[in-house]
Order: sequence, then C-alpha cells, then structure tokens
Amino acid sequence: MINQYSINAINKIKQDATLIKPLYGSYCFSNITTFFHNLFNNNVLTKMPHDVLGDLHNKYDNIIFFYIDGLGWNIFEKYIHHFDFFKKFHQKGVISKITSMFPSNTAPHIISCHTGLTSSESGIYEYIQYEPSVDKLISPLFFSTVDDTSRDGLLKYGIKPEDIIPNNSFYNKLRGDGINSYIFINYELNKSIINNTLYSGTSKIIPYGTFAEGCTLLLEEFKSNKKTSYYYFYVGTLDEVGHRNGPESNAYLSELNSLQYILNDLLDNLIRFNQYNSLLAVSTDHGMCHINPNEVYYINEIIPEIHNYLLNSVNGMPILPAGSTRDVFLYIKKEYLHEAKSILEAKFLGIANIVLVKDLIDDGWFGEKVTSEFNSRIADIAIIPNPGNIVWWNNPDHMIVNEYGHHGGNSDIEMEIPFLLMNI
Repeated sequence: MINQYSINAINKIKQDATLIKPLYGSYCFSNITTFFHNLFNNNVLTKMPHDVLGDLHNKYDNIIFFYIDGLGWNIFEKYIHHFDFFKKFHQKGVISKITSMFPSNTAPHIISCHTGLTSSESGIYEYIQYEPSVDKLISPLFFSTVDDTSRDGLLKYGIKPEDIIPNNSFYNKLRGDGINSYIFINYELNKSIINNTLYSGTSKIIPYGTFAEGCTLLLEEFKSNKKTSYYYFYVGTLDEVGHRNGPESNAYLSELNSLQYILNDLLDNLIRFNQYNSLLAVSTDHGMCHINPNEVYYINEIIPEIHNYLLNSVNGMPILPAGSTRDVFLYIKKEYLHEAKSILEAKFLGIANIVLVKDLIDDGWFGEKVTSEFNSRIADIAIIPNPGNIVWWNNPDHMIVNEYGHHGGNSDIEMEIPFLLMNI
C-alpha cells in the first residue's frame, strides 16, 4: 500500500513546484534510526510517524535495513509496478515518501544512519567541507584532506576519528537493550579508520565483494542467528553508476534492475525461512539529477574577482568552495559578506539561489539542533542551483566536474526518497 499521509505531508511543505525542505520533525531520513530502535523497544521516542507501518506490527525481533544509495522517489515511482521487488512492497507492505536531509548528499546521511544525528548535530554536512583543526578542506568519510588521495590521511595531522566523527553510535544503544547488530559493507568501504567510531558496539562487521555475495552472507547470518538483531546493509553501486552515466541512462536502469532481481530472490528466501516477527526495510539518502557536465557554471569564470572575497587559510591561500555542484558553500571574509552576496545574486540571477548560511541555519534546513562543531565548520554563503543547473569552481586541483549524475540541492528530485517496510 501507499502511505498517502506521507505524500500529503510532503506536498504541503513544497516551497514551490519543485523545492523541498526536510521534514526533520516527521517524515525524514534522520528519524530512521530512532524509528528502528522504537520497533525493538517501544519506550524509545521517535519522530517518525507510525503511519509508515500501516497495518504492520509495532514491535519486531529482527530488522533488516537496506540503504540503497542514490534511489530517488521519482525513479522508484516510475518502476514501482515494473520490478517484482517493488511490487511486493506495494502488495504486502507499506510504501512511504520521506525527505532527505539537507544537503541531499551521502556524507551526512551515512553519519545519520549510524548515529541518528542530523548534519547540524554531527557537524558533518558535506562530502567536502572545511575543517578548522587542520585549516583545510577535508572529505570526512575518507578521513583525509581533499588534496590527499589516500584514506585516513588526517592521522598525520594528529587528528583522531572521534575529533571529526561524533561518538554517538546507534549500535552501542542497541547493545544496551540486548540487541545484536550486523553491518554488511563493501570491502573497499570497510578500510577507513572512521568505521571504528561509526560502528562502535556492533556485534559483527561482514565485508562483501559483489552484491550477490553480500546478500548470500546476510541470508546465512540471518538463518543461523537466534537472537534479536538489527542488520544494516549499505549498497553503493547504484549511486556510482548514476554519477558516471546519469540517473536517466540505460546503465543506471540496468544496475537498478540487477539489484532488485537479487533483492527479490533474497526476499523469497527470507519468506521461505519464515523467521518469526521480522521486518525488511529499504530506503536511500537522496535522488539524483541528470545534467550534462559540459554545462557547468564556474563561479571564478563568471566572477573572476571572487577570490578576493574568499576567506584565506593560514598559508594565505583562499579556501576553495565546499559542497558539490548542486550545493556550493563559500567561506567569505566577514567584512565582504553582504557585498559578495549581492554580486553573486546579480551574476547568478535565474541560475541559482544565493543564501546566507545563517539564514538556512535559523530556518532549520540543517536540523533542529545546532552544535558548536557544526558552526565551526559551516560556510557563510550557499549557492543552491535551480533545478537543471550545476555550479562549481574551475580548478584542476579541486573536484573535477565530469559526471552526469548530481545531487546535494533541495529540488524534489533530490529530496524526495522512498521508505519501504514489509513483514518477512
């Protein structure tokens, strides 16, 4: 069934035909972890409305959660009656529409699903962001500076994972309630030292190579386990294919078809095993826009003098933009803040919205609570491109724009995501 309450709630908060503000107080990705915890222990409070359960149970002994990176509502809705795996949720489960957090990027969502925190609580708001303790732009999930291609490069600066990543593990909370937790993660993504902080308290980490291998390992673990347990399974290939080829490409559709085929087979096996009182959940972090990378608007080409307004690092060099092509964050000298905003507004009229980050914070775009860690890392001006546009900084040593799939902004394509639940 479709949860019409969730769809109505999101329709009410659309600021125009396409723009979405996160529903942190209800239907939002940030509430998934507390919702799962509540289904194990009904005394745990959650902001996720229980109508996402429909007629399903309100307490479970096992929960399996598939986090499929890069599966927007617009794509899901298009194939809901085409793919067998999606059809089963429509026939036997509950399909809700929820919102991404803002920015609609993977980094804050990865942190959230392991901690339950919004970006304004965790201090992690983007794939690329400024870190004052090293006076550089960093990639938090790689625990490295952006000019370092290796993982865990921040160790050489004397920085520990808990200095960057919040030590607020969801799995420690589950363990406190006597609930086991199992994490299924690709081998390559299991190499970073930040996992020691993110996964603290988990019962077992199970790396996998191919998606089929991971699902087989999950089924084996599920069949042999007799204790109340939570299973987290991250899938990154759809997002990767979407970035390279675009979400409207045949390659993206082929990857989605492959994933759902394997998931459908797994679901059939889980149902045949008939483990009592178990829930299968599926969601994602964001949708994705299909945009030609040759049509990027480069800030420093449109406004050559803009570097004079950028905040400088200790070495005297300007701090380059954080964020991504759909949500650009500029660190601006205080004395030039309003002048820079006026220039950007004039040059990017009809291309992007130029917003003071303080206004976004005050309006709750990053979350309801704001920590000192977030305030120390966040930028001063946000450039949020209109739907169909991408904006970045032209510098061969910065992130190169050569992909067709983009996200991070607040359009409905990026912000509306599915949340699927079904008894197994």
